[in-house]
Amino acid sequence: MFKFLTNWIGIITIISVFFALISTGRIIILPEDVLEAVQTQLETERVEKVNISEEDSSMNTLVEESGEDEDTFKEETGEKQGSADGEEIKDENNSSGQNEDQNIDFSNSDDFRIEVDLSRQRVFIYYKDNQIKEMVCSGGTEEKPTPIGEFETYEKIEYSWVSKYNMGAYYWVRFYNEYLFHSVPFDENGEIIIEEYEKLGTPASHGCIRLELEEAKWLYEMLPLGVKVLIYE
Repeated sequence: MFKFLTNWIGIITIISVFFALISTGRIIILPEDVLEAVQTQLETERVEKVNISEEDSSMNTLVEESGEDEDTFKEETGEKQGSADGEEIKDENNSSGQNEDQNIDFSNSDDFRIEVDLSRQRVFIYYKDNQIKEMVCSGGTEEKPTPIGEFETYEKIEYSWVSKYNMGAYYWVRFYNEYLFHSVPFDENGEIIIEEYEKLGTPASHGCIRLELEEAKWLYEMLPLGVKVLIYE
């Protein structure tokens, strides 16, 4: 009997404490349907948060991949563009390297004219009345002048040694008797005579027209015979 009363007293005490907590607002009892709605809402929010987190992760991955693709694209296009630019620049340089020769028909001597201005010590090459070359030269001295007038080229000699002057030269193109275009003088060992080379641009020859080696070679190899030559002061 005493045990039974003790149990009821305990139950009453618990109930009293429970209602006291309710009355103070520390415990809130919600209806069952409200509890289910709240639980559903919480689960929905949790699912949405999970989905948003997954979407964020996916977006980050896409952004990173997009960035990598863009960098790759830039690198590839940059390399291709650079290569293309390089090829274009190279072609342009090659074109300029070939200079005016590539568009000139060298077969007809009537299309060309060689002018020698002794007052300026310059040779000018014309193609169809358009100047295509200018060369520094050395004409004859006062003692051995270069003849003035109109002439025509008619013979080519690749190399000749002139014992009279103890010097040789390359790429001779004759335009009048013993007067020719040719390179600067070489000695018997096949070396350029520096003293004579340094006279280019001033009267120094025995009447011929001296030219730089490469320019004498161009005139010798490129121009046909029968080209008009005008020499004046």
